[in-house]
Amino acid sequence: MDESVKAMHTLRDFADSVGHIVRYTREYAYLTISSISELEETLYEIPNVATMLWKALTGEPVGITLHSWRHMINLVVRNVIKNCPVSQLNPFMVEFIPQVLITLDQLLVAKWDVVLRKGLQLEGNESDEQMSEEMMEEHLLRQLTAVVDRMLIDLIGQHASSTLNERQLKSRELIFKNLDVLAPLLNILCHIITFKDSRCSFNAILIVKHMIQDLIGLDNEQVDKFLTENLIQTLLVIQVVISIDGVTEEFKHYQQTNHRF
Repeated sequence: MDESVKAMHTLRDFADSVGHIVRYTREYAYLTISSISELEETLYEIPNVATMLWKALTGEPVGITLHSWRHMINLVVRNVIKNCPVSQLNPFMVEFIPQVLITLDQLLVAKWDVVLRKGLQLEGNESDEQMSEEMMEEHLLRQLTAVVDRMLIDLIGQHASSTLNERQLKSRELIFKNLDVLAPLLNILCHIITFKDSRCSFNAILIVKHMIQDLIGLDNEQVDKFLTENLIQTLLVIQVVISIDGVTEEFKHYQQTNHRF
């Protein structure tokens, strides 16, 4: 019996060691890509690099934990966005951003759905030692949602146009003129607004606030329909459905049936 226990612990230790090696190797790769993105056009002028990069990062999503998603976005995606030269925004951003936003939107919606079905666990004052597995999962999900928020701010800004840098201004112009990029952006913003995380929701609302005049100015029937049928409904719903005990059944139903662009 003692030998069996020793063997079990040995295998567990071995598995933990392999897991650490894989995680460290992955994070070193993230840092390397981030560094290359600082070399002006070097990365961005490679043909089809946006699709190749995203496929390399997420081609096997089964083994990517919430912790790994957060590091990937922080170390790679945000830096690739911030370091993209203005001259390479098109075609790089047009190819890269829709893939990123669609994947992250699906991930966040699915993970928040699980958390809401189980019931919110965190009260805000727990230490790591006090957290159960469910509480830690919710904690990591909130961190991931916050990082996605910051990525969107990197992309198009959160304030008036006069305070944005040249890349953000050019990115906004490019995105607003391309429905294939604008649609996933509006979808993920609407979903973040509905998530039960007030800080992330508020940041998403600020992003939308400083986009709205430009969106109305597009005079595009599809965009106008989305704003009136989806965005306004989203903003109205969150005003009345948050209860002391968490998210009401009405809110859960709305998330499940929320229209997409």
